[in-house]
Amino acid sequence: MAITPNIIDVYPAHAALGIPIGDQVRVVFDQEMDLDTINTGTFVLTGPDDAPIFGPIDVTPFDEPGFNDEDILSSPYFQGYVKGTISFSKIDASGGIVDDSIVDITGAGDTWRTVAIFTPEKPLKPNVEYTVILLGDEAPTDDFDTGIKTRTVFDTVFTGTGTGIVTFQGGYTGTIAKNYVVEITTGGVTGNAEYIWWETNDLLTTYTGITSTGARELEDGIYITCDPDGNFTVGDTFEVVIKPPLVLVNNFRWTFTTGSGSILTPPSTSSTTGIESVAGNALGLGSLTTFSVESIDPEDGEYGIEISTDPYVGEVITIIFSDNVNIATLLGTAIKIKGLPANGNWDKYNATGDLDFTTSLSLKTLTLTLDPAQLYTNNIISIELDKSIADTNGNTLNTDQEFYFTTTYTPLYSDERRIRLDIGPLITNLPQETIMFAILEASIQADAFSFSTTISNSNYYYHAKWQYTTCVAEMILVKAMLGDPSLSSKMSKRLGELNVSRGGADYLNDLLAKLEDCAYGWEIGVQSGGDVTRGTSVRPQVGVKGELSEDAIVVSRQWEPTSGVGITSNRSAGNHKIYHSGRRDLKTFRRR
Repeated sequence: MAITPNIIDVYPAHAALGIPIGDQVRVVFDQEMDLDTINTGTFVLTGPDDAPIFGPIDVTPFDEPGFNDEDILSSPYFQGYVKGTISFSKIDASGGIVDDSIVDITGAGDTWRTVAIFTPEKPLKPNVEYTVILLGDEAPTDDFDTGIKTRTVFDTVFTGTGTGIVTFQGGYTGTIAKNYVVEITTGGVTGNAEYIWWETNDLLTTYTGITSTGARELEDGIYITCDPDGNFTVGDTFEVVIKPPLVLVNNFRWTFTTGSGSILTPPSTSSTTGIESVAGNALGLGSLTTFSVESIDPEDGEYGIEISTDPYVGEVITIIFSDNVNIATLLGTAIKIKGLPANGNWDKYNATGDLDFTTSLSLKTLTLTLDPAQLYTNNIISIELDKSIADTNGNTLNTDQEFYFTTTYTPLYSDERRIRLDIGPLITNLPQETIMFAILEASIQADAFSFSTTISNSNYYYHAKWQYTTCVAEMILVKAMLGDPSLSSKMSKRLGELNVSRGGADYLNDLLAKLEDCAYGWEIGVQSGGDVTRGTSVRPQVGVKGELSEDAIVVSRQWEPTSGVGITSNRSAGNHKIYHSGRRDLKTFRRR
């Protein structure tokens, strides 16, 4: 597998936040790597420099602005390296663990992918940004190879009857592929048994040696060691494939930030164990690529896609990958498309569920054509791509991918532009679909509150419904914002002598209270079919005469205004007076 090695995945992801302080750092390469070249000198984790030097007090500190102790200067000898150990595991192209009993005797180098795991010797600091650096060769065209390299010494092929073990190791420094053979010429235990060795391209030249538990160099950086147990038998042979190394081109760097420290390690079921790409973080001139979805049409989260009116062809979804796709990996259940009710209410809205579709692949462009007449209004369409989908080089998506878009929503008694105008910068980055869904939910509620079957004032009724829907939709959005710590928590920042602070989320709670009042004010106009205007009580329309007192209205409670226009000292039943919406200005009469 004579291809330049690449980093295909890392964990934590670049710029990841809230990483548990007891977590590990992992790097996945696209082939077998030389484990001796991945060490604490080439796989480095750094944090802030915490080794200060004491100096004069009347100097400007080199630390970040606002550093409290100005007696301290940053150390010129960087002490931010995190101590730890590096271990390794093997995975296949789909991410499954490869057992250690699996060996590579061919030298292909693609039997598994090497995973390097850095484990800090103690938990990281909470709420701190850390940097990971992998060292490769920033000048691969020169004669001086540095940094991480591919595997050069492969697994041993044993032929014979003895129980002794010879292991080939080291890092090959030559430039051509070779096969080395060790043959036992004198049997016995390690230390007594003797051997000869040769290179298969030069069968006439042989060398002799005595078995030893210590490393014995053959040539060009290749060594052998012998297990202390077991016996060697005359004629036993040990053969290995040796190949020149390929260097990791360039150095790579990415950062992550730890969490508060309340979570030491992620739970086993946590999705945070997923691994993300570090494409674009090369420190040198090289590039880092991985297999991924580059774009999808309709776009992920797009609102209001048009439903096809063609009776023979349905809607079309186009997915463009970063590389040519292996069509065999698209078969079976690798792709799933579902049409679901936007709000999950199957009784209220039509939806097909699992959708039928046909596929067409052209290099890295995948076209999915839905069968006709499967989509309806108020549908959310979900596209799921299995992590096993791979390019023609064997690189997979590595994690399941999910995208969605929606058809138009109805009823809609308000407008996105009106809501953006009301709430302003709070929802600047909010997707259109989120706002439209809030309007849909508010519109459904408005329909449910329209109790009157007769619209007495159509102009006022439809205006009230518009205003009520707008207020309720904005309430839904603001309630969601209350769960955002960036909006709800207090903030205080200091830069030198400048101090900036902000209170908590009271302004959001105040806004929510105003919206609730707004919705309540317009609700009565919606309920009464426009008969009752905003700020007016619902008064009795029918009086019932009493059997014994014909002139008295039979009521459980009767109110008379105690203040306002038209109030006189001569207070009767109050039916001719002006009515008020609040009970605090009214008094109660007993049943007569």
